[in-house]
Amino acid sequence: QMCIRDSSTDNQLLSYRNKLAEFLKKSNKYSVSDILASISSLNMTDEKVFLYSKQKMHDKALDILIQLGKASVDFSQAEAYCLNQPEFLLTSLLLQILKLYNDLKAQCDVMKEDASASASTLKHKTELNNLNTQVKAYEYYCKDYLKKYADNEKLKIEAALES
Repeated sequence: QMCIRDSSTDNQLLSYRNKLAEFLKKSNKYSVSDILASISSLNMTDEKVFLYSKQKMHDKALDILIQLGKASVDFSQAEAYCLNQPEFLLTSLLLQILKLYNDLKAQCDVMKEDASASASTLKHKTELNNLNTQVKAYEYYCKDYLKKYADNEKLKIEAALES
């Protein structure tokens, strides 16, 4: 399902995007790859996610949704996408979020080593605190995710642990 989020105040643009969304949903008389190529440089995330989904290119759709939630550690749109697909995408989403968490944790560890090796500046300490906060937010999110979907048949925890 595609729902256009209005990030602009231009009602005419919103009207055109809604018409495009209706066309994309109701018609099959277009080339998905041509439209994706046409909108690749535009901020049309909902349309891109819909089109990638239509082509069963779920990794690309998830990448977009993960980027949307990355800064705020809110992946609810990505979760909803996974739950609305027949594939086992909850596992893929978990793996991608765990990778983000591990990358942040490694970055944090490097910054801690740098801080202990030399006199750290206030800026460095602030960056380290911000990074620590983000790591804890990801950690909390992953734990919550596992609790929420532990019994969901679309999450294959064994597959996630093997990766």
